[in-house]
Amino acid sequence: MKIRDSVIWSVAFIALLIGIVLTATGTVETIDRNNIDTYYILSGVLHEPMSTVIASLDDEALDFYPNTPLVFWGPHFAKAIKRLKEAEAAAIALDIYFAITPEQWLRTLSDSGEIPPELVDYDQSFDQALSEGRIILAANPVRGKNGTFVPLPAEEYLAALPNHLDGVGLTTLPKDSDARVRRMVLAFEGLPAQQKDSASHPVPDGYKTPNPWWTFAALAVKEGFGADTLTSSQNESIFSPQLIAYCGPPMTIPRISLVSLLREQGLTPAERALIAGRIVFIGSDSESFGDHQPTPYSKSVLWREYRDMSGAEIHANIAETILNPNRIQQVPLVGVFLLWGAIMALAAISCELHIKTMAVYVMKLASLVILWPIGLILFLCGYLLPQAGCLSAIMFFFATIAILRTIGSHDRTVRIIERTVFEKIYHDKR
Repeated sequence: MKIRDSVIWSVAFIALLIGIVLTATGTVETIDRNNIDTYYILSGVLHEPMSTVIASLDDEALDFYPNTPLVFWGPHFAKAIKRLKEAEAAAIALDIYFAITPEQWLRTLSDSGEIPPELVDYDQSFDQALSEGRIILAANPVRGKNGTFVPLPAEEYLAALPNHLDGVGLTTLPKDSDARVRRMVLAFEGLPAQQKDSASHPVPDGYKTPNPWWTFAALAVKEGFGADTLTSSQNESIFSPQLIAYCGPPMTIPRISLVSLLREQGLTPAERALIAGRIVFIGSDSESFGDHQPTPYSKSVLWREYRDMSGAEIHANIAETILNPNRIQQVPLVGVFLLWGAIMALAAISCELHIKTMAVYVMKLASLVILWPIGLILFLCGYLLPQAGCLSAIMFFFATIAILRTIGSHDRTVRIIERTVFEKIYHDKR
């Protein structure tokens, strides 16, 4: 049975509206996220990182001082910071939580609370390095009985920072429902600061809690390139989640081992050139630390699979995104609706035209698969195209047309049978 053209186009329009509603309400967001993840994996390296580098606390660095617990690494970090500044690093972000000093740690091992005289002021060189500025310390908000709060680094290190709490960035990484890190925020509002053990490590008197409290990467960008870089190109609120424009899969951000900063001969000319003018994130890259998070790259596509990304590398990608805010953006709504409308028109034409069955199937298939390659091309150009709503609209359209045709064929069959029976009875009576 041939359905009237007006019915076909009406169903197509209604299906398009349904797809728009599904997208606007986030009902099909998971499908779109998976599409973008696939694009990331297939595309490989998208942008050359130009503003960040990682000084990796990797297995090689840990083996450099195999018998030294990290709590006693203050002098080593001081040495690394000195050499990074000599290489003209724009800022240095320590993605390590300095919750306790060596002296505090040693006192927990002794009932008398005494420590060896030679270890008094053990971290003096590290304190001096912090006091000279361009250093960011890390803190990760935690949820307690009375709500979310920020556990601070040890008071000795806070006191050494020129701006005290304003030199502490929050390392929170927002996660989607599948636990992957795709988004970032620049700052948090109204988070109180306190220590987990407030009796032993009280919040210093006179320290003003930052509000807004900048996140780790945002504060590093502010320190390295100025406060204007955080707001000059941001179209959304600094508290709103924004997509991270990942430069590429894990290991894309250039890195040097912390060993390069600790060895006697120091940095090579190539390493110094790499560091100059960049934000240096010092953080763990060893799997033994467990500081790795799933990202869009954390799945297998066509036998291509990447490991989770270290926290330092995610923060570096966030910094790159802040400094290059137009690398990834949504396709304008007008463009989305025009493209969706054209595809729905193709679907409607495939049901309307009197052409061979095979050609109809080809047109139907084209309307279903045309979005994916278009989405990939746009992704490579820095635009995200929502697709799930349009695919839902196409499937709804074809299903509705099939039902209408089935109903129409059924009615026609009934009428033919009724007419045949009527004619037989009429002729029999005669």
